[in-house]
Amino acid sequence: MKLVAAHIDAFRSIIGRTLELSHECLGLVGINESGKSNVLAALSVLAEDTPLKGSDAPKMNRKLDPAIRFEFVLDASEKQTVRDQLMRWQELSNASDLACDVEQCRLTYHVCFDSKRNQELRFFTVDGAEIDERFLVRKFGEETRGRLIEMPGGVQKLDDVVLCTIEIIQSNKMTSIKLSEILEIESAIEDIRGKIAQLIESAIRAADDEHDGLETEAEDDEEQEDDNEEEEIDEESHKDDDSGNEIDSDPPINEPHREISEDDLQRHLPASKLTEYLQLQRRLQSLELSKFGATGDLEHAYNVPALIASNRADIERLCRRLEGYNSRRDANELAISELSSLKTLTAEQKKQLVYERKQFANRSRLIENAQRELNRTRLELAALETPLTDWFTTSKADLNLQLGDALDSHFGSQLPRVVMWTHSDRYMLQGETDFGTMTTVEHLDELSRPLLNLFRIGLNLDTLEGIKETIGEIQSDGGQRTRYQTQINRRLKDYLKQVWPTYDQQLHISLEQERIRVQFFDPSCDDASYFNMQERSQGCQTFISFLLTIGAEAKTGVISNSLLLLDEPEIHLHPSGVRYMLKELIEASRHSNTVVFATHSVFMIDTENYDRHVIVKKEQELTVIQPSRRDRIGFFMQEEVLYSALDVHPTRDFGLRQQFNFVFEGDGDATLFESYFTRGLRVETRPFELNKTSFYQGGKCGDILKYFKRTPIQLGATWIFLLDRDMPADELRTFLVNRFQPFVDQFVFVYQYSEADRTDITTTELEDMLPIPFLSRSIVSASEATGVSVPEDDRRDGESFDAEMIRKIIDADDRKRFETSFKSHLNRNLRDACKGLRKHEDFIASFPKYTAWADRVVGDIAAKRNGATSKPKTSTQ
Repeated sequence: MKLVAAHIDAFRSIIGRTLELSHECLGLVGINESGKSNVLAALSVLAEDTPLKGSDAPKMNRKLDPAIRFEFVLDASEKQTVRDQLMRWQELSNASDLACDVEQCRLTYHVCFDSKRNQELRFFTVDGAEIDERFLVRKFGEETRGRLIEMPGGVQKLDDVVLCTIEIIQSNKMTSIKLSEILEIESAIEDIRGKIAQLIESAIRAADDEHDGLETEAEDDEEQEDDNEEEEIDEESHKDDDSGNEIDSDPPINEPHREISEDDLQRHLPASKLTEYLQLQRRLQSLELSKFGATGDLEHAYNVPALIASNRADIERLCRRLEGYNSRRDANELAISELSSLKTLTAEQKKQLVYERKQFANRSRLIENAQRELNRTRLELAALETPLTDWFTTSKADLNLQLGDALDSHFGSQLPRVVMWTHSDRYMLQGETDFGTMTTVEHLDELSRPLLNLFRIGLNLDTLEGIKETIGEIQSDGGQRTRYQTQINRRLKDYLKQVWPTYDQQLHISLEQERIRVQFFDPSCDDASYFNMQERSQGCQTFISFLLTIGAEAKTGVISNSLLLLDEPEIHLHPSGVRYMLKELIEASRHSNTVVFATHSVFMIDTENYDRHVIVKKEQELTVIQPSRRDRIGFFMQEEVLYSALDVHPTRDFGLRQQFNFVFEGDGDATLFESYFTRGLRVETRPFELNKTSFYQGGKCGDILKYFKRTPIQLGATWIFLLDRDMPADELRTFLVNRFQPFVDQFVFVYQYSEADRTDITTTELEDMLPIPFLSRSIVSASEATGVSVPEDDRRDGESFDAEMIRKIIDADDRKRFETSFKSHLNRNLRDACKGLRKHEDFIASFPKYTAWADRVVGDIAAKRNGATSKPKTSTQ
């Protein structure tokens, strides 16, 4: 998976900004205090050991919790992993044949801080997966509390069912209806049993009145009950485990103490009461049979009634238990209060006070455990009584969260490692290091990174055990020490020459018995003096250390699948060193790494690829991230904006141009002509050497004109402008011819689109030079994307493409939306088409009208450069 964007929703000075990682190596360009460091800090949060904190909330809006989303694209194998997970879920519904589409899947890693819970949260979502519309998704994050569901393959825990078809849920819905019936029956049964119990109790009282000695017997029973209670309380203090979990049985419940025979019942009940009793018994029998039938229908699916009955019984039992515990603890509390109020206590009273306090503590613990169990059971009962439809949804967000949660460990193990390179001891090479210090460390991470890489490069050592063993040989064997020193210096010299070929000093590693020493000398001197590391400039120390960390680890594969972050790494470096540092950063990004660096140095600008940079600036206390994209504003405006962010002028402060420079209005114009010039022309037919030629999409004619009003053409540079034939292009051509009149057709050439056999057409754009079938594909795509209908009638003779669109799309707003989309599709189609063109004949076959015009332009330039024709005032081929 590849990191492609960081959406910084809220972090310090940044609110609602996206950093698109369109290049593996990306530069953040801006002056000091623009917020570049905050952007890097936001990216570093990708590492779990760099958590978000409440203090990261934006000062401009403290109500916003810090939040950053990292977006990844998935490769084919990772998309297959998502598909496999969906298929496993679908198989539970016996619906693995239903379609699921993962081609548009993207992965998002969320890092946010919840200020209410004072807790950082990290989780994945998998966005873009499409499932069959018959599937519903179980709501994410809601506890099912052991709820079961009948699936085609058998009963499943609801927790294990993420996707379920509507048909299955509807069939289970009948269970909910029957469940309601059962609950009504149970309520009626409970009511009838209560009435029967009252009748039985009245009959018992009547029977008891006939027996002598009833009061004496009742007193004896009460005394026995008190004795039992005291024994039970004493047992309670011994029936808790170490964690305080209650393992006690129920306290005694007030139940009838005697049963009565059917004969005694009929003899002691009045006739009306006896009739009522017999009717209630028949009604009870009928209800119990109804309950049995309804329950039987449910048993084959899942034993919901049994579970509900069990939970209700547990709740009733726990409530009775709590009532008993609270009653007895209240008695303990009262006794403690009464005893504590006495001024003096007898020995027996003191003993009793200790006992009461002990019992109060025991019962408090029992109450806490019983209440916890009661709450859990009530939640389970609520889950059992919730209709299945309430657990499922059509929400895509829940599907995204379910997929992210299921694949968390898989994708979590593949997150890029974050390396934040700083000017610190960990990343700087020291002048000398004692071997005793190196041999006492327990982990490789405790060693200075550049020092570790000296051993990697020079001696092929990358384990701590191997380094310690080699140090032992260096200390004990003088001959081996010399061999190692020769080897490490030879390999280090070769490596540094590859990455910094203009550096005229040489690094020398001295292996002594007790230490390793890093020195420099000038190889051009016969009697060169050796300088210690600390005697070199800070810039030299920085760059050497950088080369021996990021550069070396990227080349040796130590750094791979990493996000490398560097904050102004060019500090103290000479401009030549800065350029090589940029080269090394780009090289490191080619080893499966993403590199993001912040800079305010003009020498860290990649002049061959301005798109590699992002402009960072402050607006009203907030950091703004502005992509530097040529296809948005044109090359010249892009360059101007980019360098203005550093408060420099490119042509005033240093030269950037190639010797030969083609300028176009649009991205598609530049793409097509560059392909034609590069692959459609043979070396001998090109008027300029390819490696000295650049192709610029300059943007609107007004932007190009504005640029060249302020910017002189550099001496020795040749500029060729290939423009539309319309009013803005005519104005630009007039300006260029007048402004650079002495150089026209020598160093400045201006050409506009035209058809060789048509002089009556006054407006011509790139679209007018392309085949109509080729244009039609882009028209259809743009129409589908925008919903703007474009009639399919043919273009009228002499009508330009622009005029055709004005005629066919009446509404100006619709036309603007359509044209924006059309340009995007046309540029993409041109890029795709040009990839398959390899020779001049291919261009003639695919773009005959355009190729004929381009041939005339190239021929005219060649003829004028060779002096074959007299120089006209303007060129409008």
